[in-house]
Amino acid sequence: MKHYFGTFAAPGPHHPSLLPPALLAALPGSSSTHHWEPHGFTIVRLTVEPRLILHTWPEHGLVTLDLYGEANLGPIAQALAESLGWRMLSAEELSRLLPDRPSL
Repeated sequence: MKHYFGTFAAPGPHHPSLLPPALLAALPGSSSTHHWEPHGFTIVRLTVEPRLILHTWPEHGLVTLDLYGEANLGPIAQALAESLGWRMLSAEELSRLLPDRPSL
């Protein structure tokens, strides 16, 4: 499994309603959103693949994005960032080794 994580400059208001509806439609699954006081949010989107975790820090103009899956995740993150007008500050993709699981 791959783990992509990036930090983006994301000025402007940060609210889940600003995420393109096509993003959530492209990632069918369940979501959980937490709104932080006085501003900002975290959204976790659990899908078969990729899984998405997005944290916002509006007071710093930053967003962090974590994606987990087997696909080439960098282009997915870049497309999302470009669609929202974010500028990439840093990014890394790691291979996460999963332990062998006993058969059930």
